[in-house]
Amino acid sequence: MIQAEERTNEIVEDGTVISGFTMEQYLAARDAIKALPESSDKERLLDKLALVEQAMTNMGIEYE
Repeated sequence: MIQAEERTNEIVEDGTVISGFTMEQYLAARDAIKALPESSDKERLLDKLALVEQAMTNMGIEYE
């Protein structure tokens, strides 16, 4: 959980996607979150990750 939280906090702060994040940071956060068991914490982190995915979509960056 701590690793997933740290990775997510590297790219989302206070509900805002941090400019200049890298694809490597996104993938590290995504993989750490996916490894978590189902929980409210996982759902919260997935919501944060969705902000990053929306930002990438808006920038025309493919991430899947």
